[in-house]
Amino acid sequence: MAALRTATAPGDLAERDRCGNAMAEADARILLESIDVLDRLGMTAAAMACTHVAQAEGILPAR
Repeated sequence: MAALRTATAPGDLAERDRCGNAMAEADARILLESIDVLDRLGMTAAAMACTHVAQAEGILPAR
């Protein structure tokens, strides 16, 4: 991971981009799943806070 931070070769830069995209997708998936689980647990304030973050990040449409 440290080598990707200082990547300069085209192949290394492409790998860094792939890793970054995968991490962003995982982050969005975790956030959306958290909203669902928190809501099912009755933690509506926490679910609403996560929903607000997801909307601010453009993961969910603004209401």
